[in-house]
Amino acid sequence: MTRKNYKFLLLLSVIDLVLLVLIIIQAHKIINIIQQKTKSKYITTLKKNNLVFDSQNLRYFFEPKPNTTEIDNPDWLGYSVKYTYNNDALHERFDYREQKHISTYRIISLGASYTFGQYVDTKDNYSEILEDTLNSRIRCTDINHFEVINLGMRAYDIAYIVERYSKRGVKYQPDLVIWFLDEGNFIRVNEYILPIEERLAKEGVPEFDSKNNKYLKNEIAIREFNNTYSTSAILNYQKNALNKFGQYYEGRLLLLSFPSLSNQYKTVISEFANHRQNIYYLEKLTDIPNISDYHLVEGHPNKAGHRKIARDIFDHLLINILQSCKITS
Repeated sequence: MTRKNYKFLLLLSVIDLVLLVLIIIQAHKIINIIQQKTKSKYITTLKKNNLVFDSQNLRYFFEPKPNTTEIDNPDWLGYSVKYTYNNDALHERFDYREQKHISTYRIISLGASYTFGQYVDTKDNYSEILEDTLNSRIRCTDINHFEVINLGMRAYDIAYIVERYSKRGVKYQPDLVIWFLDEGNFIRVNEYILPIEERLAKEGVPEFDSKNNKYLKNEIAIREFNNTYSTSAILNYQKNALNKFGQYYEGRLLLLSFPSLSNQYKTVISEFANHRQNIYYLEKLTDIPNISDYHLVEGHPNKAGHRKIARDIFDHLLINILQSCKITS
C-alpha cells in the first residue's frame, strides 16, 4: 500500500467515525424529544392495598380487588372522585353476566388510565357514557340493548392490557372490542419499569410534583428504562404484545388513538391492523391532550373530555359498524 493510499484510507476512517458520532448524538436527541413529549401522560398513583397481584405470565401484573370502592383525592385535583369495582374487578357501575342475551350487542373497552377514567367518577368515564348514549339515543333492527364493559386499568402497558383481556374479557364473548392506545402504552413496559418505580419510592421520590404537574417517579423511571433499552427493542416488545392479542380475540376490533400520537406508534398500530380482518382504526379522535377545555392540568381527560371521546366513538360506530341503527333523539 502506498503512503498516499494509506492517508486516503485513514481519512475515510476518520470521516466514518465522525458520521457515527453525529448519528449517535442525533439518536439521543430524538429519544430525548420522545421522552419530553410523553412524560407525565401515562402513570397514576397505585395503592397496593387496593390491588391484587396474580398472573402466570407477567410477574408484576395487578388488578383491583372485586366488589370494592376507591376514593381518589390527590391534593392538586381539589376534589375527590369515586371508583367502583364490580364482582369481576372491573371499573364498572354494573355486574355483567357471562352469557349475554341474543339481542344484546356487547362491547369491551380496553386501555390504560384514559379508558379506566382516571380522576372522574365511574359514571363519567367514556365507556359508561357510551353505554348510556347507545341505549338512549338509537334504535336498531336487530339490537335491543347495548353493553359496554370497561376493562381499562391505570398504569397498564400493552402486554398488561392483553393479559387483562385474557383473564377477564374472553368469557364475555364481545361483538366488538374498542382499544384505546395512547403514547404511554408504547413508552411503558411494566415488567421493567414497575421495579424501578418501587425502588424510587423507597428512595423517597414523590409520585407527583404538583408545582410542575409531573408524575416525577414515573418520569425518572421512564428515563432510566429508555437509557437502558433501545427504541427499536422497546417497539419490538410492544409489537409482540399486540400480536399476542390475536390468540384471544379475532372478532371486530376498533383501535383508537389521538392525532398527536407519535408517527412511529401510529405505524405500529397500522401494521397490526393490516394483518387482521375486521379491524377499524380511528386515529382522528378529538385531540384531548391539546385542548385545555377537555383535560386536567396533568393531561388526563376531564368530564367534558370523556363526553367528547364517547361522542366521537358513537359517531364512528353509527357510520361504520352499526349501520342497522338510527338516531332517535
